[in-house]
Amino acid sequence: TNLTAVMGIPGVVGEKTKSNHVIEIEQTLGIEAARQSIIDEIQFIMKNHGMTIDIRHMMLLADVMTFK
Repeated sequence: TNLTAVMGIPGVVGEKTKSNHVIEIEQTLGIEAARQSIIDEIQFIMKNHGMTIDIRHMMLLADVMTFK
């Protein structure tokens, strides 16, 4: 997908647009947005499987995944 193009479409609210393509998010919105996307995806998957994980563990994993 082309996140930049989607966000530029008239009528599309860029702040509410979501993508699960972490690399594209990083290229379009920056590393912090990519990090937050990873955290959101982990939370979504864990909650749907009835699992609870402390947010700090998810944040640490996202930090490691986005470290350059």
